[in-house]
Amino acid sequence: MSLIRGVLLAGKFRTQKELNAMTKEDRRNTLIQELSVRTNQGVSHFQAMNDEILAGTGAVLVFLRTARIRTDAELKTISDDDQRNILIVEIGGQTHKGRELQALSNLELVLIGLGKLDKRDLEQPSYIRGVLVAGKFRTQHELDHMSSEDQRNTLIVELTNRSNQSNYQSFNNWDLAGAGAILVFLREAGIRTDVALKQMSADDQRNTMIVEMNSQTGLGRRLQGLTNMNLVRLALGVAQTEIFQRPIPFGVSPLRVHFKSLIQLTDGLDSFITTQFESMYELFITGNIHVSMATIEDLSSDASLQPLSDLDVGDCKLGAPTAEHNLLYQHRNLAGVDDVVVYIASTLTGGAGNFVGCATHPDGQPGCAITQVAADWLTAHEVGHVLGLQHVDDKVSGNSKFLMWPNIGWTNTPPDLTSTEFQTMIDSTLTPIT
Repeated sequence: MSLIRGVLLAGKFRTQKELNAMTKEDRRNTLIQELSVRTNQGVSHFQAMNDEILAGTGAVLVFLRTARIRTDAELKTISDDDQRNILIVEIGGQTHKGRELQALSNLELVLIGLGKLDKRDLEQPSYIRGVLVAGKFRTQHELDHMSSEDQRNTLIVELTNRSNQSNYQSFNNWDLAGAGAILVFLREAGIRTDVALKQMSADDQRNTMIVEMNSQTGLGRRLQGLTNMNLVRLALGVAQTEIFQRPIPFGVSPLRVHFKSLIQLTDGLDSFITTQFESMYELFITGNIHVSMATIEDLSSDASLQPLSDLDVGDCKLGAPTAEHNLLYQHRNLAGVDDVVVYIASTLTGGAGNFVGCATHPDGQPGCAITQVAADWLTAHEVGHVLGLQHVDDKVSGNSKFLMWPNIGWTNTPPDLTSTEFQTMIDSTLTPIT
């Protein structure tokens, strides 16, 4: 994850609405410009960084100024390495750790500053400290002299004074930090003023956040299932695949699904992939079929694959792949022999159909191709074919309620799968049911 979006928000370099209208490349270039005018280094220095390193560098600068460790004038006179070293000293004072901090990335250092615990610690971090820093309720040095209980009580008082409810003492630390993170995000991103927030409950603030995140991602009802902290993490640019991780029960081997796109990955395409996977997961799990998100890969920069973005699928008959199928489906980077790869194309051409998905694939290369259309269960339908399902009879109108209806006009949402269809998928050699 790069978190460039989060750095631009946290630094107040751009607003939420401005960022929603920017491409990933625009956001990257904006952060490069901001860093070049806020350190003693030029544009070319930051242009040489990849997105992850660039975001980490920006996160250090923003943390130092937000936590009031250094002023803008002081930061302007030093390099990004100087800023990193200052943060290491500060985190050392906070955690009483020494040399081992040198091995951490910039982003890891910032997360510790915000309250993340050592990865060896079994306790769940609460990020109360991070909310107090991000909300400018306390400085880094003030927090260093406060116990965990003092920090908790301070946040309770701040939230009580900044909303219309007063029962925050009943919240556990995780929920308390989540409520605080929502409030701080809404005010720091300029979505609501302090006066407006004061008239709202924690639930009102959460619902406002969900509306904002739907504008950003288009994920709709799926946002309702996220914790407050994950809503904020999503807003800051944490990868959707990380936010929507699905736990797999111990001892169960899931069907691994990879997405590879022939069109450039954008925020909108990321959300499309999330919706496709989540819809498939929620439907398949009802039949005890576990699927996991494996990898997402952008193939759009490979010039040799560009002609395949309008993919010729012929008559889209299983067992009859076209020459373009054979060429594209060789690209299975990081996919195991039994993994399913979903290729996203601009269009699917060939035959007499108006194809939006096709499960035809070469032998030994299980996968399907889809286009970016508003059909939440398209991937589930095509993966169903890969696992052995056939279309239901389209001459029977009532069959439109089933997932395997031969077009995307399902009359049930989610569409239905029969017990026999579930068993067919479980019996597939690709489905590692134990």
